[in-house]
Amino acid sequence: MKFEDFNNKTLAVLVNWPCHGTESGQENYQITGDWPGATVRYIKKQEGEKVVVGITAGASADINPVYGPGNNFNEIEAIGYHVGKEAKKVLNQTATFPARSLQTICSTMTFPGKKACKDQFPQASYESAPDMEIRLKAFKIGDLVLCGISGELMTEIGMEIKRQSPFSGTLIVTHCNGSSGYICTEKAFTEGGYEIKVTRLMPGAEKPLVSKLLEIIHSL
Repeated sequence: MKFEDFNNKTLAVLVNWPCHGTESGQENYQITGDWPGATVRYIKKQEGEKVVVGITAGASADINPVYGPGNNFNEIEAIGYHVGKEAKKVLNQTATFPARSLQTICSTMTFPGKKACKDQFPQASYESAPDMEIRLKAFKIGDLVLCGISGELMTEIGMEIKRQSPFSGTLIVTHCNGSSGYICTEKAFTEGGYEIKVTRLMPGAEKPLVSKLLEIIHSL
């Protein structure tokens, strides 16, 4: 997403990419912005230091960087380079238009909570925990829609929301206004894995969540 002034000069850039910012790994105690920081540096070098660059995580609960995790800062810069290069290519093809209207809607949903599993195998049953609140938000700028979720959506859920959205410019923004943990597909519960092990939601959240988000988007 690109914002320009009346002289067609780029003021700001918003990059939305579905990938964890975990290239550096949890054992790296050095200060780093990981690949989002490297991406910002690349775009600023191309567009100018005064350009504001925002990075948002898309539906990336089950997507990690191709490198890492580790302490190799060259690998961090490499991912930032590739993301920034692709963003720059898209920017060159992006046409801007006046944003004649702004709309926003906030909502919440509550789902049965789940305790962490003992391992990453598929489970026959899950131990209950206190209910979990998921915060939802839609922010419409002209014909662009930013759809915010307080948890980490699996990629397939984000793709389904975008597929059914009436607006072609729909962005999924996770970790938005809260940290509700992983939000997994029903299929993932039959497969197991890390996300299923640690998710704080019982199975059954996927369809109601998608339905509610689409209801919010359609109401804009």
